[in-house]
Amino acid sequence: MKRVIVLTACLLLLSACSTNVQKESAVQPDLHSSATEDTPENETSRAVKETAQNILATLKSQNWQGFASYVHPENGVRFTPYTYVKIDSDEVLSPSDFTQALSDEAMRNWGVRDGTGEPLILTFGNYYARYIWNYDYTQAPVQTWNEPSARGNILDNARDVYPDAQIVEYHFPGFDPQYEGMDWSSLRLVLEKFNSEWRLVGLIHDEWTI
Repeated sequence: MKRVIVLTACLLLLSACSTNVQKESAVQPDLHSSATEDTPENETSRAVKETAQNILATLKSQNWQGFASYVHPENGVRFTPYTYVKIDSDEVLSPSDFTQALSDEAMRNWGVRDGTGEPLILTFGNYYARYIWNYDYTQAPVQTWNEPSARGNILDNARDVYPDAQIVEYHFPGFDPQYEGMDWSSLRLVLEKFNSEWRLVGLIHDEWTI
């Protein structure tokens, strides 16, 4: 008889515990839905990163018609070979300038060559090979958004020049161990909004400088 009473009491206790667990479960917040809720910041991040990836793909494939479609239609795109953006002297190209791109033999002054101070006079094709696609940035191991990955000894004034822009950086921390990371290289895509779409206004090359 005692065993029956004890067994019955245990069953009642287990039933009560199960009911409490179900009640607690019912009032738990849906953490997953709140974590994935769309916010203006998340939407901006997605749109900026997607646009940057698309631009990078056009640069890699040298699809200049596709690239031109991402260039700001009014401001064009400014090319900066060494971190510091020079508003008055950095070369600026409009979307229409990319119709021939690599076949354009026009010699342009892109700035000053690091280490020598000589004018950086190159065709677009030569500038592209040295200061845009010197590495395959689709394979860059470090990608940041509005946060530079490395610093040389040249002032980074991108945020001052482009206060309303989103800056996506693709960064290689180094290649040859003997240089202990001094052979790093970065490419920054500077995007500004135009008619609700993100458009490219700046391409900034960054590397260790003398």
